[in-house]
Formats: sequence, C-alpha cells, structure tokens
Amino acid sequence: DLQLLENFVENIVGLRGNWSSPGGKAKRFTSVNFNLIATWYSGTQNSLLFQGKDGDLLNNYLVSVLDITCIGQTTTDTDIDFMTNIADS
Repeated sequence: DLQLLENFVENIVGLRGNWSSPGGKAKRFTSVNFNLIATWYSGTQNSLLFQGKDGDLLNNYLVSVLDITCIGQTTTDTDIDFMTNIADS
C-alpha cells in the first residue's frame, strides 16, 4: 500500500522528498536530502527498487533490519542508525 510506504520512508527512515507516478503501476520517490531514488512497482511485480549513491545503503539497512526481525530479535537490540551511516559515507 502506497500510504504505508510513504509513511515508512518519511517517518521511519527519515527521508524527505517527492513522490511521482512515472507511469503504469510505478510510484517513484526522489529524496531531497540524499542521493536516492526509490521506485515501487505494485501489482504482479510488487517490488521496490533503490537507485543512486545512497540506494545500496538503504537496501543493506532494510535487509539487516529484516534479518534481525526474522530471527526473533527487535531492531532496538542492535539499533542501526541509518541516517548516521549515510552521513558518514
């Protein structure tokens, strides 16, 4: 759901930017505070693509959070400060 993704991007990850609809079922977020574009493809593709210099950092962050959550820990046990990681890179 796009509204959940928008909330996650802005309030959980802390990114600021603009959403657009480049066509089809794609929704694109372009960050104004980092070198990042995130494109969400809904429907049968149901995927999220990260581009830009900071795209890999966000991808790795999300994978690590999901790994931690999947093994029964909470993200607060090994809190990863995404914004600090990007700022330091």
